[in-house]
Amino acid sequence: MASIAKASEERFAKIAEFYESQGARGRPSPGDRIFIAEDEGRLLGAVRLCQEEGILVLRTMRVAASHQRQGIGSRLLRALVRELAGQDCYLLGYAHLEGLYGLEGFAKIEAATLPPHLQERLKLYLAEWSDLIPMRRTASASPAT
Repeated sequence: MASIAKASEERFAKIAEFYESQGARGRPSPGDRIFIAEDEGRLLGAVRLCQEEGILVLRTMRVAASHQRQGIGSRLLRALVRELAGQDCYLLGYAHLEGLYGLEGFAKIEAATLPPHLQERLKLYLAEWSDLIPMRRTASASPAT
């Protein structure tokens, strides 16, 4: 079974390679908090929590195709949510993952309620991927049971 852990910055290069192998454009940056799923030294998934313009943003969540639908994404998301420490968190996610994010208290919001820099990012992303939705987890949200 895959173990979930917070990655040190020394692991960021390997995480960047994993993201690239999964077709993700996002890359780890200093200061990011990244949670990884590994099994016997093999990266199976990763998710980044970034501080941007004073807010927290969930970015670049990927699970290797060969290990999807095995609970790894849920476990990564749960680890990230514990790191929020009572702060709001935003994400721009694929619509088909709305239920997954909803399990940890994220809810779909109107694009107009996003912080300005995320509104701009969403506009750019929607030019390439039409199936994205903005979501937010408020500080007071609780996970679904």
